[in-house]
Amino acid sequence: MTSYQKKLLLLLTLMQFTVVLDFMILSPLGAILIPHLKITAAQFSTLVSSYAFAAAASGILVSIVIQRFEKKKFLILSYLGFVFGTFGCGESSSFSELLFWRSLTGIFGGIIASQILAIVSHEFEFARRGLAVGFLQLSFVLSQVIGLPLGIFLASKFHWSFAFLTLATFGFVLVLFTPSLLKSRPSNQMTNNVLDEFKKIRSLVLKSSTRNGLLGMSFLMLAAFMILPYVASFCVENLNVSIQRLPLLYVWIGAASLFFAPLAGKLADRIGKFKLFQVASIGAAVLLVMFSRLSQVSEFQIVLVCTLLFGFFTARIVSGVAINTEVSDDFEKESYLALSSSCQQLAGAVGAVLSGAIVTISEDSKVQNFSTLAFVVVFTMLISWIFFRNTLVSVTSQQT
Repeated sequence: MTSYQKKLLLLLTLMQFTVVLDFMILSPLGAILIPHLKITAAQFSTLVSSYAFAAAASGILVSIVIQRFEKKKFLILSYLGFVFGTFGCGESSSFSELLFWRSLTGIFGGIIASQILAIVSHEFEFARRGLAVGFLQLSFVLSQVIGLPLGIFLASKFHWSFAFLTLATFGFVLVLFTPSLLKSRPSNQMTNNVLDEFKKIRSLVLKSSTRNGLLGMSFLMLAAFMILPYVASFCVENLNVSIQRLPLLYVWIGAASLFFAPLAGKLADRIGKFKLFQVASIGAAVLLVMFSRLSQVSEFQIVLVCTLLFGFFTARIVSGVAINTEVSDDFEKESYLALSSSCQQLAGAVGAVLSGAIVTISEDSKVQNFSTLAFVVVFTMLISWIFFRNTLVSVTSQQT
C-alpha cells in the first residue's frame, strides 16, 4: 500500500466514521431528547428513521447523475452539506426543526457513503480491496468505542445538542484536509439525458450480477439492523448486565471489532472473499442463536459470546462489501455503488421496523421473542449467502 493510499484510507475512514456516528447517535439520546423536546415515542421513531429514508432516496437519485461530476469536488461539497446539516441538528429547538435537519443530513450522508466506496474501488486493485474495505469498517468500531460513549457523555453532562455540535466541528476539520489528500478524478464524459440514465439504472437492476449484488448487500444489512437495536436491551433486562457496565461491554465489542476488521480484510484477499463470507456467516449464525438463548450466565460469558458474534458480523460485512465492489465495470461503478448504498440504507430502515414488529417488551421490561428474532435473522443471512453466490457466478460467466 502506497503512502498516498494510506493517507487516503485514513481520511475516508474518518469521514465514514462521522457519517456512521451521525446516524447512530440519535437512538441512545432518546432518554434525554424526548423529555427535552416534549415529543412522543412515535415522533422520536420518525426522527430516527428520517435519516435512513432520506439517505436511501438521495442515493438513488445521485446514482443517476454521479458520473457527470468530478469526484473530488463532489465529495467535498457533499461533505460540507453533511457538516452543515449536523450543525443544524445541534441548533434545533423543536421536533419540526430537528426533523428537517435530520432529513437534510441523511440526504448528504447517503451521497457520501456511495462516493467513499467508489473512490476505494478506483484507488485499490481488487487483490488489495479487501484490506481497504476492512479498514473502512473501522469507522463502525470507532463509533461504538469512542463516538457513542463520548456523545452520550456530552449530552448528559451539558446538553443533547453538544453531541451534534462536536461532530460537526470535527467534520469541518476533516474538510480542511480533504483538498490536499484527495486526488482529482475527472467525470465521465456523458451526453445522455436523465431519461437515458434512468434506463441505465433499470439495466443495472435487470442485469443478473448487479441485481444479485444489490439484493445480497440489502439482506446483509437487513440482518445487521434487525438484531443490533436490541442487543443492549437484551443484555441489561434479560441477562442482568448493569446499565453502568454496559458501556464497558461495548468497549470490549468495539476493541474486538477493531482487531477483526483488518484481519478479515487480509483473510478476504488471501483465501477469497466468498469463502470468508461463508465461514463468517456460519459462525455468526451459531453464535447468534447461542446468544439469544442465554439466561443466567456470568458477565465473562456474555462478553465472550458478544465479542465473537460482532467479530463474525464484521467479517461478513467486510467480505460482502469487497465482493460488491467488483460487481460492475468501471464505467458504471459509481452509479451501481450509489444505488447499492441506497438499498442498504433502505434495508436498514426496514430491518428496524421488522424487528420492532417481532420483539415486544413485557411489563417487567424483559425483551420477549428475541430468540424468534434471532432465527429470522439467520434466515435472512442465508438469503444474502445465496445472492452473493449467484453474484459471483454471474460475474464469472460474464468474464468468460
